[in-house]
Amino acid sequence: MLPPQYICEPVELLDAMRALRFAHGNRTLRQLEATATENGVSFLPRSSLGAVLSGQRRPSKTLLLAFVRVCGGVEPGTPEARLWEQAWERADAYQRGLPAPTAGQLQQKGQAPEPRWAEQAQVPLVEPEAAVCPSRPAKPSRWRHWVGRRLLHQAPQPYPRSVTQHGN
Repeated sequence: MLPPQYICEPVELLDAMRALRFAHGNRTLRQLEATATENGVSFLPRSSLGAVLSGQRRPSKTLLLAFVRVCGGVEPGTPEARLWEQAWERADAYQRGLPAPTAGQLQQKGQAPEPRWAEQAQVPLVEPEAAVCPSRPAKPSRWRHWVGRRLLHQAPQPYPRSVTQHGN
C-alpha cells in the first residue's frame, strides 16, 4: 500500500483505499456502514462507498476520513488523519489540473499539522519538495477516465475468428 504522504493522483488514492480495506479484514460494505453509524446516522453509506471503491465517483474528504477511521482506526485530528487529508487535497488538485499544495501553503491556511504532533506520534512530516507531484498532464480528464476506463471497465478482447468458428 502506498503511504498517504506519497499519494498524488486520484487512482493512487483509490488503490490506497482498497488496500487499507483489504489489510484490515476486507469487511463488506454493509459491515463498514454499520461500524460507521452513530445515533442512527451513517457516516459511510454503503451505496456511496461502493461507488467510490468501484471507481464510479470520487470520494469526498468527509467520506475518506470516515473510511480511514473505520478501516484503519485513524482517529480524527491525529497526524495520520492529516496525512490522509493532505493526500485527498493533492489528488483533488491533480484532478482539477492545479499544482499540488505544499506544506507551506497548508500552513498558511492553518491546515498543516503542528510539528509537535509529529514528535508525539513519530509520524514523519512531508517536506514541501516531496509533496510536489511528478509531471502532470496539460489537461487532466475526469475521475472516470483515470479510474474507470483504465482499471475497472476494460472490455474483454474478442476471440480471434479462428477460435469462434468450429471446423470451418
